Amino acid sequence: MCEPTTIATIAASALTAIGGYAEASAAAEQQRIQQQQLYDSTKIEADRAARLELEAIARRKRERDKANVLEKTRAEIATEQAAASAQVSAAEAGVSGVSIQHLINDYYRSLSDLNVAINMTSDAQVRQDLADAQAIDAKRRARIDRATPGRVQDPSILPYLGTFAGQSLDTYSKYKAGKKKPPSTGPVQTNQFRRTTPPSWTQGDLYT
Repeated sequence: MCEPTTIATIAASALTAIGGYAEASAAAEQQRIQQQQLYDSTKIEADRAARLELEAIARRKRERDKANVLEKTRAEIATEQAAASAQVSAAEAGVSGVSIQHLINDYYRSLSDLNVAINMTSDAQVRQDLADAQAIDAKRRARIDRATPGRVQDPSILPYLGTFAGQSLDTYSKYKAGKKKPPSTGPVQTNQFRRTTPPSWTQGDLYT
């Protein structure tokens, strides 16, 4: 069985690996949230800007239509007045016939030509409005597309497992290597009370 210190070291490595993976996963999720928030705000702003531009085009068209109607009405009134005046003048002068009718016809022909010109100009402006509207919508869609969230890669747990496995193996190897070392016996001590062999001399040697 491993020692508590070895177990604690391996457990710490596991917690570090789990924490690193959790932190990387949280960072990826936060990146997805930020991209989505940017996309949502960009879409709202792009739609708002396009709506304002389209409203401006519609407003200008209403003003043109109103001006065209007014111009046609004034021209029609002027033509009616001119034709009536010509008839009155001709009657007072005692003039009648084809010449007076040709004059009146010229008045109405001029009115018709004016109406045609106004309508042609209006049609051209409508086509331009349509082209402008299409360009505005294309700009809006391009702006939104640029903010479309990209794919956020989720972190792989394999590197963290590899790191944990490597650290655990290293810790266990050190533990096993420590168990194989012989126990230390300490310095060798001599017994100062050990009995020694007496010297090889006799009592008579003391007096020689």
